[in-house]
Amino acid sequence: AAGQCGLAGIGLAAAISMLQGQRQTDVLAARLDQFGQVLVTPPGEKKARPTWVFRLTRSKAGNDGAMMLHGELAPVIAARLAGQNDLDAPLIVDPATGRPYSESLFNKRWRQVRDLAATRCPSIATLQFRDLRRTFGINARAGGASREDTADILGNSAATDDRLNDTYMPASFFTASRAVQAVARPGTTDQRKKA
Repeated sequence: AAGQCGLAGIGLAAAISMLQGQRQTDVLAARLDQFGQVLVTPPGEKKARPTWVFRLTRSKAGNDGAMMLHGELAPVIAARLAGQNDLDAPLIVDPATGRPYSESLFNKRWRQVRDLAATRCPSIATLQFRDLRRTFGINARAGGASREDTADILGNSAATDDRLNDTYMPASFFTASRAVQAVARPGTTDQRKKA
């Protein structure tokens, strides 16, 4: 929908929030120099490899964060960086003004994209941008990330604060099912064969 509206930056902002778990304020404040490839040696591996990374200082808590870019987002960021000389430039700009989004203009453009998307998927007609951060938390936990690791990306205390945990990582069918599937009878290694 963002592409159809000519607002690719809105789509990129949504992808960063949903795939990286970051707040609207921090996504809109992101500069090109916060993204890049660095050599990373993953746990359990001996050799470093080039890895796309996003570094930021979160506006709300003032804490620093660094995270690997999601595999779907890395090529989009790489394309955005290609041929750029001014790495201090904002990552996302409004195509009509050529400037970074103000909060009010971003919200206006977000509603335009959301309303078009809702013509095909009515359930998102009232989706707020901040809901994408919650989607990240739910999807991360459903994918197997721990409460602590997910809270680390969110940059808040959801790992220890039950209210925040319920907001960003509520129990779901998938997390509950993962717990059920982890149960094995004493003396067995595969619970499914014994069930």
